[in-house]
Amino acid sequence: MKRTLKLLGMVSILVTGSLMTLKASAATFQNGSVTIGVNGSLNGPVFPYLGTNPGMRMVINQQFATLLNRMPDLSLAPELVTKYWYANGGTKVYMQLSKTAVWSDGVPVTSQDVKLAVNFLASNYYNTVLQGTEGYRVTPIVGVNAVRSGSTSQVSGFHIVNSKEFYLQLTTPDATVVNEDLQGIMPLPSHLLANKSMSTWLNLPVIASASVGSGPYILNHSTLAEVSMKANPKFILGKPKLPQLNLIGVTPQSAQGLLEDGQIDLYSGLAPSQVAGLANSGLQILTTPSNEYTFLSFRDTRPGYFMPEFRQAVEYALNRTAIINAAVNGFGVLDNGPIPPSSFWYNQKLTGTYAYNPQLARDTLVKAGFHLGPTDWIVQPDGSPINPVIEYVQGDPYGQAEAQEIVKDLRYIAINAQLGPALSAQQMVTEMQTDSPQLTAFVMGWHLGVDPDPRGLWRSSDTFNLYTCNWTNTLNTAVSQSDQLIQQQATGSTAFSTSGRQTVLNTWQTLLNQQLPVDFLFTPDVIAAANKRLQNVVMSPLGPMNTWMWTESNPSATSSSVTS
Repeated sequence: MKRTLKLLGMVSILVTGSLMTLKASAATFQNGSVTIGVNGSLNGPVFPYLGTNPGMRMVINQQFATLLNRMPDLSLAPELVTKYWYANGGTKVYMQLSKTAVWSDGVPVTSQDVKLAVNFLASNYYNTVLQGTEGYRVTPIVGVNAVRSGSTSQVSGFHIVNSKEFYLQLTTPDATVVNEDLQGIMPLPSHLLANKSMSTWLNLPVIASASVGSGPYILNHSTLAEVSMKANPKFILGKPKLPQLNLIGVTPQSAQGLLEDGQIDLYSGLAPSQVAGLANSGLQILTTPSNEYTFLSFRDTRPGYFMPEFRQAVEYALNRTAIINAAVNGFGVLDNGPIPPSSFWYNQKLTGTYAYNPQLARDTLVKAGFHLGPTDWIVQPDGSPINPVIEYVQGDPYGQAEAQEIVKDLRYIAINAQLGPALSAQQMVTEMQTDSPQLTAFVMGWHLGVDPDPRGLWRSSDTFNLYTCNWTNTLNTAVSQSDQLIQQQATGSTAFSTSGRQTVLNTWQTLLNQQLPVDFLFTPDVIAAANKRLQNVVMSPLGPMNTWMWTESNPSATSSSVTS
């Protein structure tokens, strides 16, 4: 099972593949055609699970439908699968395919197509020869390890009930499997591939030209710099309203100029600093909260910092709106817990907690026994000083601005905070891992996967908890309760219904909101810019999605073609 985690400012993502030099052509695309700029090369086969960069992944996601549709709030809705349910205490997942789901050539999508995809994802050929990265999707299914070892070619835990229904036998009960893993499985056209060796698939004309698919758009033509896709009228969720999508690989640095010149109609992933210029050029700015958040962590092993009342006081003391303005030009929303407000699983009752209130911050400290020392700075209940040094990672896009604002806010309530030096990523990791006495407080961020499963992050034994929170003392009833709730939301008897799991996660979020193992700051926005003729773009924490719903407000408008 994949857990997508990232320490913001400490991990760089490199996009492979070269980008062509782009220039406007005299030719124009037909009415209804939209050109999307993507950060990445458009080099590679248009085949499920083989996209190695964001550009090719977007092309593949247009060509091939998934079992379930990811909604803007990261919840699930029907796509090829119209219904699913758990059985046998969560060890089986049943799924029913839509009776009307067909490939673009009119052949029905069947259980056999899903089985072929599961066997492919489990195969040694995919995971070793092709160096695939999505084999995790089938890891929870019984029999996958036998396929990977080469002792068989069929996953024994996949069972066909009939052409439109199947079930998966899981190695252990787990309520996160559908949302995190199985949702993104793309069936393969067994009527074209089933009787042929996997090693020959990518050379078959119908696959090499990507002329058959199940997604909203089908490949029309491609070059190293540009991909053109036509609408698939047989797409299960409805015929796309735009007849053609064009994708070109661009760099983030060139996106602004290409948008202003009309060479691309949409680009997502803009920096906050780019927005003002684009807004003045007449483009529409589209924003939505991302699936990440920033936080301030105090080393819980230090005297004073381990008291939840101290961290509560800090949360009241922080002018988080001012922090958002300083760090990301206002493009963000307040965070109040470990699941961002953009997520379907966010506990809405936490909204508005810890509103900026310096006086309440002071009162909270006094109630907990903190008081002014002889130098008029707050000291701990036993009279010892509390002088946090707020550190940040060199190169963190938000860190320095956050740290500066935090120091100012803490000093305003008489906490003698200091701005620490920028640490290299390696220095920060070393100080976190060794629990260096020099490290008292730091700002950082986490990027989450599509499922809110806290395992791997928040349990008392989890590495990220050890390094960032030290909220690990199981003699603390709150820590022990957190561990129990984390397990319950994944494997408990109520976890296998959406409402049951939501109830457990809401309780867990409330607990962390009250205990504040870290001081939650904000979630930065995903920022896109679009030509005003492009309407109904669906934004999500993953960027723009659901392209079949997009429309064009002015069909007479055209967009310049882009060539190498």
